[in-house]
Amino acid sequence: MGSTVSMQRVWAYLESLSLSQRNKRWLAERLIESGDNTITADSCRMEMLNRLDSFLDMEAGWDGQDAAPMEWASYQNMRAVVKSMPTKRLRQWNLFPSPNGTLLLSARGGVRASVNIGNDAFSWGAVDSKGTAISGKGDFSAGAVAEAIERIHNHVDNGR
Repeated sequence: MGSTVSMQRVWAYLESLSLSQRNKRWLAERLIESGDNTITADSCRMEMLNRLDSFLDMEAGWDGQDAAPMEWASYQNMRAVVKSMPTKRLRQWNLFPSPNGTLLLSARGGVRASVNIGNDAFSWGAVDSKGTAISGKGDFSAGAVAEAIERIHNHVDNGR
């Protein structure tokens, strides 16, 4: 079953490439045979980047009320975060648009944590299983966001 799942992930990624079906099939078979899981990691990243790109089409009022369209600088900042985040961490987060035009990473798996990425700044917060909260904010940089995400995971993991 593992090989079937791997093949499905590889194929999903390859479908996004500009190759003939024959070349996609050949490349997928070679990657599976080699046991190279790099393509699987890239598939996770590609899915999140595609989701992010889909937010570009949102117009004012996309939520049925008065939500702002996504801010271009917030989009570029989130793209930098997704591209630089280790795959292990990337898989632990969901991506959502925010009604104020910024973007939100929300932790998966029942973890109560989020990171809001804006044009020039970001903010974050988390609550562990004991109810202890931590939060922060700062000027945007992909490195600063990565540090905040590690702080979140350390806090949540130590609070279990």
